[in-house]
Amino acid sequence: MEQMKRQRYPGARPSWVLVLSVLAVTMLACSGCAEKPKGESARDARAKRKLKYPVELRKVQSFPVEYTLSAVGSVDAFERVEVVARVAGVLDKVAFEEGNRVTTSQVLAEVDSERYRLAVEAAKANQARAQAGLTEALAALDRRRKLAKKDPGALTEEEIATAVAKVSILTAEVAQTRAALNLSEVDLRESCVRSPVDGVIQTRQAQTGQFVQRGSTITTLLRRDPLLLRFSVPAVEAARIHGGMTVRFTVAGFANPFRAVVSHVAAQADPNSRMVTVTARVDDPGREALKPGSFAEVTVPIDAEVENPVIPQSAVRPSERGFLVFLYENGVAREHVVKLGLRTADGQVEVRSGLNPGDMMILRGSDAVRDGSEVEVEQPRSRHPGSSSTPPSVTSTRRAERASK
Repeated sequence: MEQMKRQRYPGARPSWVLVLSVLAVTMLACSGCAEKPKGESARDARAKRKLKYPVELRKVQSFPVEYTLSAVGSVDAFERVEVVARVAGVLDKVAFEEGNRVTTSQVLAEVDSERYRLAVEAAKANQARAQAGLTEALAALDRRRKLAKKDPGALTEEEIATAVAKVSILTAEVAQTRAALNLSEVDLRESCVRSPVDGVIQTRQAQTGQFVQRGSTITTLLRRDPLLLRFSVPAVEAARIHGGMTVRFTVAGFANPFRAVVSHVAAQADPNSRMVTVTARVDDPGREALKPGSFAEVTVPIDAEVENPVIPQSAVRPSERGFLVFLYENGVAREHVVKLGLRTADGQVEVRSGLNPGDMMILRGSDAVRDGSEVEVEQPRSRHPGSSSTPPSVTSTRRAERASK
């Protein structure tokens, strides 16, 4: 039987040889698999060590920072005055045009002045007649009293009482005619329409020959002295504003700003808007060119001016630990936690702590770097938004938010 098996499998090898061969192949395969990842990770590490992030640098600079409150308002006249007719009649004369500057002594219009002059003459005549009657009555009473004293039975008590009553009646009549004369003189004066204040004629609302009633508007004028600036601020900011503060404002069409001095801060906020109205008197040599009703952008300095670093907001990265800015130190990016102040309208932000003037800040490319990343400095390509070298005053407005919140 053994002979038959050997003849059937003449080339067969022992089974232990086959097992050893399989084990050897498996070990070689596993050894190759283990060494391949090790080689790849080493190459990746070397590549990472050689990777440098391109960045653009900017030297940190300090600028004067003025804390201000911005608001919108309007230029306003001190008051608008309606000049009215105080007597009824026909306008004999209108002596003004729109835009004229008028004074309190200037006659603007005349209303039936001749008729009111004649009324004064009539009142004077009535007053003179009443005065004459009173004088006669007083003389008659004096004669009766002397006669009664000389001859007690010559006059009755009733006759003397009648004379006394007549004097009283005529005395009252004299007073009445005197009052009528005064009223007619007032009407005569008021038939000449004058402005109650110095100002500028805004509108002409009457024409020569027109019949006007007492109280009819003849013209409307503006009292420009003093010229006012009115604006509103949030109620939470109103406590920072007080009388005597100087504010700046700009008006479209004028290159230079104007100045005004706060004269009044409203004691109550508007219940709907929660805004407080502030009134300031325009104190500027160029105020004559301003027109009441013009829109104004107002800037109110609310704190003392300080000098702090001011950088573009694009260089700041928010994180769980706060706001970060990366500085360039010996070819490596180093993160610094900073405390921010107020923002500007053109993309700048004040840095209250964490940076010093002269630090080299990574302006562009900081999004990709981490603390300790190697970086390669590139030349600035172009100006970026918020990268002005001379930022304006840092301002706080109702629309702006404090970055440090």
